[in-house]
Amino acid sequence: MGRGRHTAFVKDKDGKEHHLDESETSCTSLDQTMPEAANSLFYQFQGN
Repeated sequence: MGRGRHTAFVKDKDGKEHHLDESETSCTSLDQTMPEAANSLFYQFQGN
């Protein structure tokens, strides 16, 4: 337990689903594909 990788599915503005794996997804790569989503997540974590 505790060794599983977290995954998520995100839809871009074209409606395509992207499979995100925390082991290979960074804020930088996410920011390149979905800046709005990355920014909103960043601000949520910052508590704004």
